[in-house]
Amino acid sequence: FGYLKIRANNASVTGEKEKQQIVLSYDKAKEIYDQAKEDTALGRTSNTDKFSEAMALAKKAEESNTTKEKAQELIREIQNTLDGATKTKRLYSTDPNLVFNDKTKKIILAGTDIYGFDSEGKVYSANTQDKEARLVASTGKENGEVASLSYSPNKNNIFIYTKNGRLLLFDISTKTQSELNPSEGQWEKAAGIANFVTNLYLLDKETGQIWKHGETDNTYSKGTAYLNSKNTIVKDGIDIAIDGNIYLLSASGNAYKFSRGVIDQSFSLKNTPAPNSKIGEPIKIYTDEDVNYIFVLDKELNRVLRFDKSGEFTSQYALDNMAVDDFVVNGKVQKLWLMS
Repeated sequence: FGYLKIRANNASVTGEKEKQQIVLSYDKAKEIYDQAKEDTALGRTSNTDKFSEAMALAKKAEESNTTKEKAQELIREIQNTLDGATKTKRLYSTDPNLVFNDKTKKIILAGTDIYGFDSEGKVYSANTQDKEARLVASTGKENGEVASLSYSPNKNNIFIYTKNGRLLLFDISTKTQSELNPSEGQWEKAAGIANFVTNLYLLDKETGQIWKHGETDNTYSKGTAYLNSKNTIVKDGIDIAIDGNIYLLSASGNAYKFSRGVIDQSFSLKNTPAPNSKIGEPIKIYTDEDVNYIFVLDKELNRVLRFDKSGEFTSQYALDNMAVDDFVVNGKVQKLWLMS
């Protein structure tokens, strides 16, 4: 009994000390934050490490009812300062611009309409001025869940590559879909697809190649190798985008540029600001000939990063306390939609 009493007393003392440390975390966070602001104002440093340290302490102080409210205010203030330093536009509002169903996995912009594809093969459409999407078609469960999408403005249709390895063509004007097959053989297993003018490109991780299918009289040819040689970089590929050149996004968070099948050794994504200079979970890259930027979705931090065509970081967009699953961009009107 004596041992149990001593242990209980020790646990109580330890618990009180931990509570006290949590409460004191607020004062320490405020002190470090004020010092970081002063250093920045005086030009002593542009490093964001102190702001990140203050943020971690403020979040610890949020655990105590005593300091919770003022800790939350401090967190918001530090976040705003960090966002300014890292060129981040943060969306705090949870009021959606439009709503699909909760099984929607992929979205794509076609003109002024956004199309959503859910896990059961249903296709929804919504004008960017609408609040709710309408069910307009179905790709069919038997074709498999959508893996990758690509819009063709020339033909006004959407290429749909499914996890079953099928390629479907969705006609926007008639809201109907048909299956596409190459003139010879079958489609390669693709991690991502893209189209440019009359050509269709498939990212094949297994072989380390990007396959090019040319179109003649509504028929696509057998795939020919786009890259001059197989590349181990491609086997790490997640997605591709095209504006005449092809941009490959890798699982490591790097991007590579290929021109006429040859890698551009001078290109890379660079100068993403600390403290989140590494892209944690890259899942999508987007650009086209009408967009002056390259966009990358980092699912881990719920943000879309924007780079210019040379790979230089320019800004980033983040949703607060919501998971970002996909995004679309309209380069002509300079608008971006994030899907959660």
